[in-house]
Amino acid sequence: LNDNIEPEYEATNPDNNSLSPTSRLRKKLMDKQQRTQVEGFLDGRISPIEKEFHRYEAFSLPKKTVDILQWWISHEKVLPLLSKLAKKVLTVPASSSKSERVFSCGGNFATKKRNKLKRKKVENLIVIKENKAQVEEFKKKRKL
Repeated sequence: LNDNIEPEYEATNPDNNSLSPTSRLRKKLMDKQQRTQVEGFLDGRISPIEKEFHRYEAFSLPKKTVDILQWWISHEKVLPLLSKLAKKVLTVPASSSKSERVFSCGGNFATKKRNKLKRKKVENLIVIKENKAQVEEFKKKRKL
């Protein structure tokens, strides 16, 4: 087991004397893996997104008071792929107007006069009404 450990490795790591042979070998393998990752990064063997993850992980955590969307905008040049994804996720509108329109549409179907309609039927009618424009466009494209 000691034959596998290079003398130069032992010389550069004075803590090795206090480690067991197994721990020294484990440490050597972990160091080699880290060097391989760094070499892969330098050689371009890892994907651009992996490079960005490494860069991102090197940043310190921002304070809780920081506007996270603004943080991503300011780091757009350094982390272009991740910032693009973050902006898509963080800019989802927090509006409920679409859901309110759907509930209103449901209220138009489930009236006092139509109180015998089953829940599934009302749901189907709402889906048809809300997607009518897309259905018509699909029909035109497919010439149905």
